[in-house]
Amino acid sequence: MLPYKNEGEIRRLEGLADQNKLTNEQRTELTKLRNERKAHEIQVAALFDKDTAKLHSELEKIDLKASKPMTVSTTEPI
Repeated sequence: MLPYKNEGEIRRLEGLADQNKLTNEQRTELTKLRNERKAHEIQVAALFDKDTAKLHSELEKIDLKASKPMTVSTTEPI
């Protein structure tokens, strides 16, 4: 999965939250960053779903090509 660009900042703010040292502004920022990260994860998952469908289609094409009899054109190196 592609990493979220602000993951380091989320970890820093979560560390402060664990120590009960967050200001209200930082708490708001942490919530915003967590929501952005979740949206990012959903977008990446959607891309993988598209790629999986395309990959399946391409594999079916390769299987069809592999089932054809071998000819000189399919065995000669390019």
